[in-house]
Amino acid sequence: MGILDFIGGVLGKEDRKFIEENAVADDKKILVQMGAIIIYANNAHGWTPQTLKINQAKLTAAEVLKESWDIESREEAQEHIDALISTGGWRLAGGTEEYEDTEVESRAQIDERLARYAAGDDSALSPDESEMLEEVVDEIIGYDWNKLEITSNTTDSVTTTLAWDIDRAALISRLGYNAGFFSEAETLDVLRKTRAIAASKFGSWLDYGISFMKGRAVVMCESDLSGMVDVWGSIHLLMDPKWGEVWSWAPLK
Repeated sequence: MGILDFIGGVLGKEDRKFIEENAVADDKKILVQMGAIIIYANNAHGWTPQTLKINQAKLTAAEVLKESWDIESREEAQEHIDALISTGGWRLAGGTEEYEDTEVESRAQIDERLARYAAGDDSALSPDESEMLEEVVDEIIGYDWNKLEITSNTTDSVTTTLAWDIDRAALISRLGYNAGFFSEAETLDVLRKTRAIAASKFGSWLDYGISFMKGRAVVMCESDLSGMVDVWGSIHLLMDPKWGEVWSWAPLK
């Protein structure tokens, strides 16, 4: 599916009505900028990132937490959030049963391998990892971002997969709120913490988005490329006031 096809399916009348009925207070708008990427990527299910609540008519938050992370309780959700923020990395991408025989790799270890790969050590990444990373980066280069063309220098300047981890932590907190595991105040506290971390590490939403994609490319290197491209479409549109707009509400820092 091309980017124009993706745009055509975004924010229909029902989406806009749901957003209006569940509007976020102005002083909390910058907090829902966190965890917005995958929520927006699930727009086909009626999910929109502009509100703390998500439309669960087609797909519930509890279903996603169970199927994607094997989370069925408040305690399990909090454990995943804490782990993603502190160490991140592999195996936290999916349910523990699916990856039970997989060696855990931290964000620091992944970032170290990415740095070696960028320095010319092709062996630092597996063939699947390097192929997906290169495909994703090639997809990003050439896009206009807030009137700025993305170049290889732009993508090369991002050397961490941090955004992939903390945005999933924010996502789990939002899903946990919708599943009844967390209160609104507890959820907003997680979003506030992840946003503060992002603002301390990234210069812009663009850098944050590229970091998210690099992390996703390595950890989910066996996924379908078209799915990766669709997620980049979500990231790109989060800066577009006509469609996603969430990141256009305020700069990252």
